Amino acid sequence: MGKGKLKRETESRKENGRVLSACMIVKDEETLLPRCLESIREAVDEIVVVDTGSSDRTVEIAREFGAEVHHHPWEKDFSRHRNQSLSYAKGTWILVVDADEELRSGDGPRIRQTLSNLPLSVDAVAVDVTDVAQNGRPQATVHTIRMFRNGRGIHYEGIVHNQLTGFSEVGSSDVVIFHFGAYLSPQKMREKNLRTRTLLFQQLREDPHNLYTLYNLTLNFSQAGEPEKTLEYGEKAMALLSQHQPLHPTYTSMYTFLINACLQMNQNRRAEQYCLQAIANHPEHLDAYWLLTAILYREGRHGEVLSFGRKALGLYNLFRKGSAGSRLNLPLLYANDEGFVLLRVGLSCLRLGLWEEGLFTLDRSLDIHPRKKEALVEIVYVAKEVQRQDIAKTYAWKGGAEFPEEEFFAAALEGQSALQDRKRFGREAGSSDFWAAMGLSLLGVGKTRDAEAALKRAIQIDFDSTEAHVGLLRIRWLDKDPDGLALELIQVLRLLGLPSAVRLADLSDLTAILKQVEGVLKKEKRHDLSKITSELGQEVEAVALTLEDPSRASV
Repeated sequence: MGKGKLKRETESRKENGRVLSACMIVKDEETLLPRCLESIREAVDEIVVVDTGSSDRTVEIAREFGAEVHHHPWEKDFSRHRNQSLSYAKGTWILVVDADEELRSGDGPRIRQTLSNLPLSVDAVAVDVTDVAQNGRPQATVHTIRMFRNGRGIHYEGIVHNQLTGFSEVGSSDVVIFHFGAYLSPQKMREKNLRTRTLLFQQLREDPHNLYTLYNLTLNFSQAGEPEKTLEYGEKAMALLSQHQPLHPTYTSMYTFLINACLQMNQNRRAEQYCLQAIANHPEHLDAYWLLTAILYREGRHGEVLSFGRKALGLYNLFRKGSAGSRLNLPLLYANDEGFVLLRVGLSCLRLGLWEEGLFTLDRSLDIHPRKKEALVEIVYVAKEVQRQDIAKTYAWKGGAEFPEEEFFAAALEGQSALQDRKRFGREAGSSDFWAAMGLSLLGVGKTRDAEAALKRAIQIDFDSTEAHVGLLRIRWLDKDPDGLALELIQVLRLLGLPSAVRLADLSDLTAILKQVEGVLKKEKRHDLSKITSELGQEVEAVALTLEDPSRASV
């Protein structure tokens, strides 16, 4: 969108009270700025940029996107420059964004819809700001104000970590802004930490008891991986907390910094105490629950893992549905790590014999766990420890299907008739035999739908897979699908060299044919398949007898 067009649309929208201005401060951001501006250009009506002394192409890039650029020399005061950008905004609403951030794709219309539906009493809107690691995985999330009404005196304070003030009522939105600057290269991260630390110590000299400064120093040392200093400044800050009530939600993350510092120094008891203190003072402290379940699981305290883990999962659900009030400015370092809690709870259920809850929870974990292979390995280990070979086998098959290069899953299946040789497993992963064997294994432990998917995949690769058709024959019977059963039976008969033009007048005919199939399979020493056919024949015969004599139904 050209600058002229952007300006004309701005004036037009202003007349209707629908203008949204994006405001940002920049310096030497030529690498990240294009992606940021591209993400917001269709969502806003004007872009206001305050440049604090760029020596690269930052200003040129901003103007290429139609931004209005103003120059102000850097004064070592983030809030001052942030407020300068606000002063140039013409919009009814302001969106604050940084060069190392991007609006989630598709959220432009969501912003418009949110603003159009707000009552006049709401003068600020919170969105999710999610840090993204270099590998692309979402990390910490904070629900914080990034949109607010213009001309209401809302502004920033604080020279380093600028705080917004002057708003009265906050609305909530499910809009997401991704932040890519939190996880820089180690060298750039060190440089950024040292710059910030210098400014923070300057603030601390001017005001030694400033809680916000102590908080940010604790954060700074935590990010730098310096646990001793994290504890030193974190505990100084904690001593001041009682003087700041009600406590701003931001400060609750100090518990997280302290807990992690204790864990880095192998002070588990002290870490656990901080977890319990955080939960007692702030019942919605998700990070404390997350870390506590990690400590408890590591120590084998599985009953307590269930107790605190279930509460943590309840909080994840609450925050997904909650209003801004329940989580505004509450930093959640583990907001995107629910999969870990699900895994701990599921494995603890297995160790406590809670099979149904355990399997349900483990499957939920695998749907979202960022380290799925490691999670599957852990599940197989625990299932074997609690003597549930059927569960171990099921998850070993899943692991082998997704990670055929991982020999652990083949080793876990040794001794199973479906597959003996771990080298053969790796070589044949993805073959028809592989998927047929996997399907029969899943069928044997009652995972009917998973089994069906695997068996169908086997047939897609090799339509003449006897194993796959026998497995599907069993499933069609379980599904009470006579047409599907007849089709699969024809294929089984064809593949075994038996007459496929058969007449099924009643269930006794089906029983007789299944006995024939069983006999051929036994002769060929295909014992897994003959067992399936035998069991199916017995079930068919039992139903036939019940139909002849209803009194047998209770047997």
